Amino acid sequence: MKITNHTATADNVEKNFNMSYKQPSATMVTEDDEKGAWMDEDGVKYSKDGKKLLTCTNKGLTDYPIRQGTEVICDEAFVECESLQSVVIPSSVTTLGDSAFFWCGALRSVTIPDSVTNIGDCAFLGCSSLQSIAIPDSVTSIGVLAFEYCSSLQSIIIPASVTTLGDHTFEGCSSLQSVIIPNSVTSIGERAFFHCSALQTANIPESVTSIGDHAFRGCSSMHSVAIPDSVTSIGYGAFGGCSSLKSFTIPSSVTSISGNPFMDCPAKVVNCSKHFTMFEGNLYTSDKSTLISYLSKGDSFTIPDTVTSIAEEAFSNCSSLKSVIIPNSVTSMGYGAFEVCTSLQSIVIPDSLTCIANSAFDGCTSLKSVTIPNTVTSIGAHAFNECSSLLSVIIPDSVTTIGQCAFCECSSLHTITVPDSVTSIDKCAFSECSSLQSIVIPDSVSSIDDDVFLWCDALQSIFIAQ
Repeated sequence: MKITNHTATADNVEKNFNMSYKQPSATMVTEDDEKGAWMDEDGVKYSKDGKKLLTCTNKGLTDYPIRQGTEVICDEAFVECESLQSVVIPSSVTTLGDSAFFWCGALRSVTIPDSVTNIGDCAFLGCSSLQSIAIPDSVTSIGVLAFEYCSSLQSIIIPASVTTLGDHTFEGCSSLQSVIIPNSVTSIGERAFFHCSALQTANIPESVTSIGDHAFRGCSSMHSVAIPDSVTSIGYGAFGGCSSLKSFTIPSSVTSISGNPFMDCPAKVVNCSKHFTMFEGNLYTSDKSTLISYLSKGDSFTIPDTVTSIAEEAFSNCSSLKSVIIPNSVTSMGYGAFEVCTSLQSIVIPDSLTCIANSAFDGCTSLKSVTIPNTVTSIGAHAFNECSSLLSVIIPDSVTTIGQCAFCECSSLHTITVPDSVTSIDKCAFSECSSLQSIVIPDSVSSIDDDVFLWCDALQSIFIAQ
């Protein structure tokens, strides 16, 4: 995964939100709620008994005191009320539903009373004017993406009643400078503080046992972090892109590191766990069978022949690496293993590999040649995406599938041979190959997905064998 600071919109957040998080709940508006529902003078609709605030139909509403006696603010109640600046929540409310204030971009002030126990998924997502919010001790659950893209939020105190920081909770809170995590929290979810670029330090309490994938990725102002002895697992990319981090100690308690936690991070890593080892400046599992993180940042490297697996993003964003030798002992390569190694010029994939992983060489803009052995059966999605210097590639007749965007934006690629072993070519596989002039598709191909040759402006002929 490349660290890209893209602009979020309500549409693309809703599109990318994993609906598996959504479960039927008391915060959803039902047919029974709609029966006898009434609307107040501000255009806000309530259930017949007034206990549920169903929806706001007045998108021009600027200030609103929610009626006393309301117990539930339903899912999407104020969704995209972009003029709403302040809201008063009465002490009768116990639950804020999913996306309750989703993308209320002008919302500056909201007080959550100590009657509230649950803040739903995406509750304040995209409230970009919200500078501060007090979460009361009554809150026991904060949903996933609850404060994502609250880009003006500067500080947050998480109450001791909360045990889990969910996935994406504060992602994209680019003004967040400080956060207090209580010792009740046992896990920090995936991308919990992703791209909190103003966050300077993280005090992780001794109650925490796991730090999720990309939890603090892109926290470019973070200069120090202490991992307590309670932590047993660190997710991949957890501290990637922490460009101000000077040092990092892996405590003896850590037994699991799922991929490279330190891509594009200059920290000097000290290992205190018997489950891992530092060898010639790089991080491996204790038996040196998995290369976890290429930390030495040299311009050339020979992977030791003890290695059978290259972890996810092990070399990611290593701009100094020009050449690497992968031994035949390597049988698996993780997602994005050499992603954005912008100086890498050539690569020989060993016979021991049967699959080129998704995004394996994505963004290797200096890569001119690649040798793919006839043991490889699949080329993963985005495997050579944006390899803009790649002139030609020979796909061996062992390959059966070419993944989505596998050679997308290979703008120098002028010729490619698709062997008659290939049965499927996925979406955008060769899109934006602006120098590609001709291609022959063998009769073995039974499936060609959408936009395979999109914006191949120089393409003059496509021959499809019958």
